[in-house]
Amino acid sequence: MFRELERTRFDITLFKGRIEVPEAGLNDYQPGDGTPIPLLYQSGYVTITGYDKEFRTCKLGFPNEELQYGFLNNLYKYLFPAAGDVNGLNVWTFIKALRSGETDTFLSQLRAFFASVPYDLYFEKGEKYYQTIFYLVFTLLGQFAESEVRSAAGRADAVVKLRGLVYVFEFKLGGAGSAEDALRQIDAKGYLIPYAAGGCRLVKAGVVFDTGTRTLGEWRIQEG
Repeated sequence: MFRELERTRFDITLFKGRIEVPEAGLNDYQPGDGTPIPLLYQSGYVTITGYDKEFRTCKLGFPNEELQYGFLNNLYKYLFPAAGDVNGLNVWTFIKALRSGETDTFLSQLRAFFASVPYDLYFEKGEKYYQTIFYLVFTLLGQFAESEVRSAAGRADAVVKLRGLVYVFEFKLGGAGSAEDALRQIDAKGYLIPYAAGGCRLVKAGVVFDTGTRTLGEWRIQEG
């Protein structure tokens, strides 16, 4: 299954509730097809979560969170088999840093992780490269915290909620803005407002992805 995802360069960020296919295509999979969606459906990894009667299209998603995390965790290990072994970095090391309020440590770990991933592995070049890793890491953080990646316009790129702590992350692709620009966007868009009344420590982080080094570049961190 994971080899098929890699072969077709399937955009795994579509798992965030944006897979929609014609009803007739769900059971029409042949090896060598350009999409693994029918295979994902027939294997039970995704199920029908919505149906458009007019256009006879189906929305697909994971049946439950347990299957989602299990599937994405195994995909993570398949795509990056050496990354954790070489750097000692796994999802639990990221969450430990966040639980301790060590945002700089977390971002340094994330920078090292990005740097360890071969650029030609799975991804299309450019923005999709960092978005895919970003999506995987932050979705898997949800095993240990309430974590959400952006799914609609006007929301922060990522929010991680822990006991007594809320992190809001905004990422910029190099050349499209600075870390300070990302922080200003968090303030201007009011991304922290929904969490201000909860009595939690609020931390905002503006981060730039360096397209030259293909890892995190500068970042700025401020208390909310």
